[in-house]
Order: sequence, then structure tokens, then C-alpha cells
Amino acid sequence: MTFEEIKDIVRRLLKDLKCAHCNRRYENEGIRFLAAYCCEAVFHFFCVHCAYQVIVQVQMIDGEEGEEGKTMTITQNDVLDIHNFLNQFNGDFEKLFSHKT
Repeated sequence: MTFEEIKDIVRRLLKDLKCAHCNRRYENEGIRFLAAYCCEAVFHFFCVHCAYQVIVQVQMIDGEEGEEGKTMTITQNDVLDIHNFLNQFNGDFEKLFSHKT
């Protein structure tokens, strides 16, 4: 993932993503880039308005045929889903990744 792609992701997230707690837009100073590998990036978002925090993972996927570049698919529901999961997660990764139910 290039620096330009990361900048594009941040621009898009700032435009599309609102704080799940106070429903206000995130500010530039509340975003921290954590990691990138291949076509994925991870960010820490901190709402400067209400101090709410969320981790956002973005995966770049190939666009439709004929489109140039890549498209990003992330919704506010995706962010809320991972937030709800993490609120209930007890830290047992072995159980999480085992095939047993």
C-alpha cells in the first residue's frame, strides 16, 4: 500500500465516518495510522469532541472491470459491528479461532 493510497483512505474515512457516540465527524488530529500490510491498513480514531475511540481496519479490493485503481468498501455499520464485538470480547483468542463451537 502506497503513501498516496493511505492518504486517500484517510480522506475518505474523514468524509464518510462519524463518531458512533456523538455522531460528529472525526478531526484530522484524532486519527493515528497504526499499520499497513499489502492491501490492508489499520487506524486508531479518537473523537476530539467526546473522547470516544475506535480501531478501523480498511482493506483495498479490486474495483469493477474497467475501473482504474482500487475501491474501498467500509460502512459505518462495519465499524459499529467491530466495536460491539470488541465490547463483548473476553480476550480468549484460542476459543475465537478454534473450529469448536
